[in-house]
Amino acid sequence: MKRFYSLSLLIVSFAFLISSCGLGDAAEKAEKQADKFHTFLKAGNENAMLDMVHEVGMRDDGPAFKELIHQLATETNITKIEKSMGFNTSISNGVATVRLNYVLHDKEQGKVTEEIVLRDSKDGVMKIVSLNYVQN
Repeated sequence: MKRFYSLSLLIVSFAFLISSCGLGDAAEKAEKQADKFHTFLKAGNENAMLDMVHEVGMRDDGPAFKELIHQLATETNITKIEKSMGFNTSISNGVATVRLNYVLHDKEQGKVTEEIVLRDSKDGVMKIVSLNYVQN
């Protein structure tokens, strides 16, 4: 019986290790995509920003996403972007979702807190499902 518990503990530990590695990989992929989005934001590249929106986001909130991204591309002047500490990652049915927070420094509006949520997409790339902004 003791051997059974040891084997069970080993299997559970191994499963936890594998799932933890997946969370870190998802967070890393999401951060790279967020950096890419911020590069397009600074450049005011509206079309490239829209291409980064997840198909679910465009299906469910397409007009709102288009309006928000249009405003971001034309009405902001981001001078600096700071990553906030930490991230929130979840995996459901093999699909990773990552929530990241940033502080954007806008020339006219000052500090703005950004929450960006990215999810695995059909093409294997993390894409944006949610953008939230709060002016500090």
